Amino acid sequence: MAVHESNQKVKDKAISKTSIMLDIHAKMIHSITRGDSLPSIFEKLSRKLEQFWHGQVFCAVLWAARGDEHDIQSAPLLPEEIKSVLSIWKGGSREYFDGDMENDAIWKRISKEALPFGLEGGWSIPILIDGHIAGALALYQRESSLLEDEDLDFLQTLAKLAALAIQRDQRLELEQILKEGEQKRLDREQTAQHGELASLLKRHQGLIAKFQKVNGRFVYTNGAGQLFEKLGLNLVECIGKELKEIFPEPFCSKIEPYHNQAWNGNEVCYEGELYGIHYVAAFTPIFQEGQVTEVIISCNDVTELHRTSDDLSAAKEMLEAFVENSVDAIATMDIEGRIIFVNRSYSEMFGFKASEVIGKNIVDIQPDYEEELNEIFQKVASGSNVNGYETLRKRADGSLIAVSISHSPIRDKSGRITGVSGIIRDITEQKRIEHELEESHQRYQSLFDSNPDLVASLDIDGRITNINPAVQKIIGYSAGQAKGKSYIEFVAPSTLEKSKIALRKALKGKPQTFEGELMQKNGRKGLFHITHVPIIVTRKVVGIYVISKDITAHKKAEEYLRKNDRISAIGQLAAGIAHEIRNPLTSLKGFIQLLEEKSDEKEYYRIMLREMERLELITDEFLILAKPQAKKYSFKAISSILEGFLPLVETQANMNNVKIVTTMESGLPPICCDVNQMKQVFLNVMKNAIESMPGGGEISIDVKKKDDSIQIVIEDQGCGISPRRLKRIWEPFYSTKEKGTGLGLMIIFNIIKEHRGDIEIQSELGKGTQVRIMLPVTESQMTFQ
Repeated sequence: MAVHESNQKVKDKAISKTSIMLDIHAKMIHSITRGDSLPSIFEKLSRKLEQFWHGQVFCAVLWAARGDEHDIQSAPLLPEEIKSVLSIWKGGSREYFDGDMENDAIWKRISKEALPFGLEGGWSIPILIDGHIAGALALYQRESSLLEDEDLDFLQTLAKLAALAIQRDQRLELEQILKEGEQKRLDREQTAQHGELASLLKRHQGLIAKFQKVNGRFVYTNGAGQLFEKLGLNLVECIGKELKEIFPEPFCSKIEPYHNQAWNGNEVCYEGELYGIHYVAAFTPIFQEGQVTEVIISCNDVTELHRTSDDLSAAKEMLEAFVENSVDAIATMDIEGRIIFVNRSYSEMFGFKASEVIGKNIVDIQPDYEEELNEIFQKVASGSNVNGYETLRKRADGSLIAVSISHSPIRDKSGRITGVSGIIRDITEQKRIEHELEESHQRYQSLFDSNPDLVASLDIDGRITNINPAVQKIIGYSAGQAKGKSYIEFVAPSTLEKSKIALRKALKGKPQTFEGELMQKNGRKGLFHITHVPIIVTRKVVGIYVISKDITAHKKAEEYLRKNDRISAIGQLAAGIAHEIRNPLTSLKGFIQLLEEKSDEKEYYRIMLREMERLELITDEFLILAKPQAKKYSFKAISSILEGFLPLVETQANMNNVKIVTTMESGLPPICCDVNQMKQVFLNVMKNAIESMPGGGEISIDVKKKDDSIQIVIEDQGCGISPRRLKRIWEPFYSTKEKGTGLGLMIIFNIIKEHRGDIEIQSELGKGTQVRIMLPVTESQMTFQ
């Protein structure tokens, strides 16, 4: 309820304020129409406004009483000191600023005197008559924020009414002047017209001079114009003088014929130059009663026009020189396609003389390209441009030339298309270079795509921007999967630091080569010979080429050769040892057996016999290494080989609480092998697996075809092998078992290599060991022995 009452009071106050404003407007209009004097109207207005703002605003009406001098008309309550300042204030109309207290020109002038009287600001509302400021309605207020937006509209309306009052007095004054007599008005008008004419002639850029015939002499009597000053002539001093007395004799001799023709009654016009000023002069005779009594000479300064013309001529000459000497062929045609102009390069490029093509239609000169030419011409004739259109054109001798054509419409002053221009550039050499570059690019791309090694380009942040298809075969990722990724993501942890150092050095412009490991998609590692080559463009390294050659197989081959050399040496040693030990061992075994029969302490003899058998086993293994065994190769299904040896180990497995799980892919092709040797391999591996799980566990056997090989993976859940021991597992006489000879794995390795296969062991301590055997399935990969 209280809010409603408050809003109603605000509305009532606004209505009351508006009513007072309308009343002030009405009373002022009534005073104007009633004929009250200006001082009376302005005094009433000032008092009404001061009352309207309850004495917080002083109002003064200033108007142009005498030219630009503004007198104060009414300010009943304004302090006399401020009135005295306002009464002598003078200023042009541009110094009034509507509605901007801070920049109000009048307030700036009186603010120093006004501030001691408690005035904080002032506004000047211009009084406009026919767009010109005739005065101002000035308000000076005690509070800077007193006036509101609607107050400005109110004051502007009052300023318009003040303008009407001033215009009313001006009309009254004009009526008074009319009453003083028509002739006096005409005299004033004539005087004003003369003044305007004199002012116009004075501002004239050229000159106008009147010559009269006085006592038989043609003398200058009157004139005006800025050209007089440019020529250094004093108008007053020239009065009464003839042309030869005003201008130098050579100049007078040149213009005398025109001067005489004018006095003979002819209008004459000519162009000349004096003191570096170019002009156009016209001599006009004035007749009275059929006789020439005066000659009016009017001159226009055309120096700038001459200069512009000279500039245009120079520009035209430069353009013509450019067109004529351009290495590109240039031609222009009319709207019908007829050739208007060709430059020298056009003739040289196509072998036609200019006279042979000018006037002919472009289609008649290049008939083989009629459809193409018509399409281009129609497009350009409709207002469009054709830029850099590459095509072929025929020379006069019938040979073809590769060109780049640009056409644009030619327009007249009104913008109407009147023709077509053409610039033809010979791009034969450019095309040859582009062809060579394309061939070079294709050769590079072929080298890149067909390279069996992994080739990748990196940006300066080490991200792969391009990579060849070999990536899928080498590390298992497609090119699309690798692009955009950081090269470091494919580096094995063991090579990470080395690779980062190499990348940093390569980015400094130094090629780097090293051996390191990369991660394959299946989680395995490969050993690579890696080269980092900086990509340098305009002497700046913008990226790196990485070339990675897979040397895993090569390193394995080297290792195999080293093992073979070692096995060969061991074999020769083993042959000697086995030969020297075997015979005495046989004798010792026989005598121990005899002694055992005669002795009551048989246990000791049995221990000796078991150790003798162990020595025989070692010598047998020595002999296997020492001399090749007779092998019988045949094609055999891997399933039948496994079925043949598994019963041999299942008993031992059951005794050790070990479960054997076999998974075999169907339809596997046969392998070419020595069946007994294969069984020996699998028995040794299975035996090692069972012995690694004294507490029981599970052994999985997974058989499937992979590429051109059969893959057999045997994995146990045993104790595993430490990385340190795993590195030495293929060494002769090195065993992880207490009573092992260290020759079993060497024999397995030898058998697999003789079958052109591969064997790999991976193990993790406490988790188990995985043996992966790869055996070829094609006969061409096997050498029968």
